[in-house]
Amino acid sequence: MWGVTEGQSPWGMSPQPSTSSGLRWDERHLCHGLQERLFIDGRWQEGLLPGLRALLLPAVSLAVVQAAILARITRSSALEVLREDFVRTARAKGLSRNRVTIAHVLRNALLPVVTILGVQMGTVLAGSVVIESVFSWPGIGSLLFDSVSSRNYPVVLGIMVLGSLVVIAANIAVDLVYMWLDPRIEIR
Repeated sequence: MWGVTEGQSPWGMSPQPSTSSGLRWDERHLCHGLQERLFIDGRWQEGLLPGLRALLLPAVSLAVVQAAILARITRSSALEVLREDFVRTARAKGLSRNRVTIAHVLRNALLPVVTILGVQMGTVLAGSVVIESVFSWPGIGSLLFDSVSSRNYPVVLGIMVLGSLVVIAANIAVDLVYMWLDPRIEIR
């Protein structure tokens, strides 16, 4: 339906055992990476492009709402930072407008944006259930939906633990980015 022929993965790899290595496509992907299939066989156009076409619409559907929220918060935060005294001081010192915008305004305006990015990780995970159902894309979201429908509680619990670990990792990444953006913030 999305540029993938029947009996193949979205990356153009056949699920039947390969004659060259004896591995199935998922094992080959996990063991040897996508490069072996795409560059040694010279079939990168046949395998990668249909997969990217299949990912385009679901990814855009999942990202549009989050991008709009991030753009609004970035704008309001940048306008707030532009009113600060250190920005006027930097301009008075003779720094160019681009230098002031990138080095001073954007760096300080990104703190709320990074916070929202960390919070949106849970939203993206929840949205994947709907996106995978709408586009008939097999993944964790559709596995969760099927497991809830069939009352397969161990699988539901495992997916919830995995989602929790992803959100915790995102929050740790947000804290590390905070430390990089603002040197006054430190871990105790």
